[in-house]
Amino acid sequence: MSEMNLKKARPSNAEPLVRIPTKDFVGTGMLWFVNRILHAFGFQLSYDADPTTGALSDFYVCRTIYRGFGDAIEDEGYQNVAEYLSTTAPSLFSEIQDIDIFEKKE
Repeated sequence: MSEMNLKKARPSNAEPLVRIPTKDFVGTGMLWFVNRILHAFGFQLSYDADPTTGALSDFYVCRTIYRGFGDAIEDEGYQNVAEYLSTTAPSLFSEIQDIDIFEKKE
């Protein structure tokens, strides 16, 4: 998994959207997870990467004939998402409590 700036990218009421590097999103397994859902509708999110440096140069939506992934990719995807969640779950929970986007019922 890539080194993630995702832990540092914490949204707030003042800044509800925080841009993160695409490589961090890909490295957490979230791209795989989202594409699992999009494949059901014939779509996927794709990116271009430099074969030498691995630097991402473009990120786009595609129509696809694929429906799902092979076992090795599924295993790696679940491992990456589980690792991401294991390191960020406490902060994800506190974000929900800290950000007042819904009216609180008394």
